[in-house]
Amino acid sequence: MTVECCLEIQMRLALLDRSAAQRAGLRFSIVVRGEQIECFISRDALEQHFWLTHDADDARLQRVFEDGYERIAAAAERKVLAGARADVVLFAADFGNGR
Repeated sequence: MTVECCLEIQMRLALLDRSAAQRAGLRFSIVVRGEQIECFISRDALEQHFWLTHDADDARLQRVFEDGYERIAAAAERKVLAGARADVVLFAADFGNGR
C-alpha cells in the first residue's frame, strides 16, 4: 500500500477474531496517526469484492482477507480520514460495484 508520507499514517493489521462463530464478517484493527482503530469487514463485502465463497472455512476467510488487505485497509483509512473514530464498519458498498 502506498501511503502519502505527509499524512504520516501508519497502518498495521491486527487480526482480532477468526472464529467460525463470527460468520458475519471479520474484526481487525488499524493504526492511524498512532491511534488504534477497531474495524469490521462484512462477509458480504468479502464475498462480493474479494472472491470469498459462501461456504469458505476460516482458513480461506483469513487468506482472502490477507490477500485483499491493501484494499481493505485503504477503505478503512478513508473512513477514518473522513471522520470516523470508532468501530469502522466496511460493507460491500464501500468497495464499488462488485466483481
